[in-house]
Amino acid sequence: MKVQKHSVEVNGINITLYESWPGKSKPNLLLLHFGGLDSALIFYGTIMSILGEKYHVIAPELPVYGESDKSEAPYTLEWYQEFLDDLINVLGFNQINLGGLSLGGGIALGYSIKHPEKVKNLVLIAPYGLTDKIPYPQITTWLMRHSGIYDWMNNLILSSEMLVNASLKRILVNPQAMNDEVINQLIEVGHQPNSGRAWRTFQLSEIENKKLRTCYLNQLHDLNMPVLLLTGKKDSLVPSADVEMASELIPQSKLVEIEECGHWLPRDRSPEFIKAVDDFLT
Repeated sequence: MKVQKHSVEVNGINITLYESWPGKSKPNLLLLHFGGLDSALIFYGTIMSILGEKYHVIAPELPVYGESDKSEAPYTLEWYQEFLDDLINVLGFNQINLGGLSLGGGIALGYSIKHPEKVKNLVLIAPYGLTDKIPYPQITTWLMRHSGIYDWMNNLILSSEMLVNASLKRILVNPQAMNDEVINQLIEVGHQPNSGRAWRTFQLSEIENKKLRTCYLNQLHDLNMPVLLLTGKKDSLVPSADVEMASELIPQSKLVEIEECGHWLPRDRSPEFIKAVDDFLT
């Protein structure tokens, strides 16, 4: 199934989104990407065409990411959730199947708590928002508050294919998932103007009193729709233990743990990821 690129305007912001669907009335699935150096096509490109044979798959690029407008905004979780609501209205959906990974998962999770009537099924892929602990708190907090050094380190990594490959090993376990094509794509995206601004702004908004500001654990019992939780057993960013704990707190949850898999599940173990999502939505 071919993946097509479109553009829509949301509150004066031009948003690029990618769609894959058979052109018939099929269940929708809106997928949100994660933060850092990302674009929807890089992130979901390996699974969209296959899922698009059965579903109307939509993967938007959040503002500042990919080819979407580089707008000025606070980029907090609350802002992203309001933006998502406006996007869903622009797309004309009354109810959606919603999914997201990491940052995208945190946006999807918070949105589903606030707007349960608009989410039919929820797919959380190693989502943000399951802990208030800051990873490597002293180093992380210091880097967030020293933008010059933060940007210098990012530029250094992007100057070398070897360093990009080393960074990918933090989120990918499967050697076949790492190749020259994805490395070159990430380098190209990373060299776009203000490519890391939204991610750093979001991170700064979440650091509060030596903890992460947003943790949804106490609200997970409010989710009243079926929820699929996906985790890679070797995820070093959102540990499987956190996702397992979340599954115990959600009334209608299904937990899928993928062996030999890191944080970037749709790319690391594409066949297993596709099967888990399809089994859940079917």
